[in-house]
Amino acid sequence: MVVDDHGPVDPWGKSVGDLNGDGLVDLIVGGSQSGGLMWYQNPTWQTHVVRKSDQWSTDHETADVDDDGDLDWVALTKTALVGWRMA
Repeated sequence: MVVDDHGPVDPWGKSVGDLNGDGLVDLIVGGSQSGGLMWYQNPTWQTHVVRKSDQWSTDHETADVDDDGDLDWVALTKTALVGWRMA
């Protein structure tokens, strides 16, 4: 199965989690060279561009950081720690 054959270049950061609360595990991928940070929504693998820029490192994590019942995620770029709260 190919999810995206035109996705981030050299995908380093990879994580999984149910980002939209539908009971299906989604994919998060960030490229170390270019291509940005992408969220692939299961089951159709609809592509959501989260951030077009930055070079992403290997560590991406999902958890309910703010304890509101929604899964959030954090990721490392080459120079910063960034995070997103899902609504």
